Amino acid sequence: MVPRIRIASPHLPGRIAAMLDVLLPAVFGLLGAAVGAIAAVWGAKRAADTAIEQTFHQHEFERERWRREQRQQAYVAFLEAVDALSVRLESLSARVERESTIDPDEWRHMDDGDQAVMRAADRIELTGSRRVAEAASELSIVLTNMCSALLPGEGRPPAHRMTDFQPRSELKQPAYARFRREAQVALGFEDPGE
Repeated sequence: MVPRIRIASPHLPGRIAAMLDVLLPAVFGLLGAAVGAIAAVWGAKRAADTAIEQTFHQHEFERERWRREQRQQAYVAFLEAVDALSVRLESLSARVERESTIDPDEWRHMDDGDQAVMRAADRIELTGSRRVAEAASELSIVLTNMCSALLPGEGRPPAHRMTDFQPRSELKQPAYARFRREAQVALGFEDPGE
């Protein structure tokens, strides 16, 4: 038999002492259960808060990854359009300089290439950072000016067109390099301080 510990004072009447012997452990038991329940609810709330926070961070991570992919696709499309137009401009400028006959369809293809560069630059304006969009716009303007310089017109002999074309074509490489640098920084491939 386990000895029973009396909680009540020996100076209290017997019934009150017996009641206190039963009630005090019950009260402390209930308090312990209440504290345990509160701790369990608090723990569950903390776990739920952590899960919500992790879900939020995962969503932000996925959103940022999607945005980066959209930017990268826009930058690559722009560079492809620029490269295609550059090849066409090189070919046309060499033929203008030699005073070769150029088919009107080739001028239309040049114009289509210029339009493709402008559309790609517009897409960058929607998806890219401000600095990349500015660099794309600058390069697009340089290429448009190069196209305009080559176009035949009334009273524009080939020598005059090449005189207009040469200084404009010298602006292409720095504008191209700036765009690539800004795109690399925006995509995280290069440190902006470099």
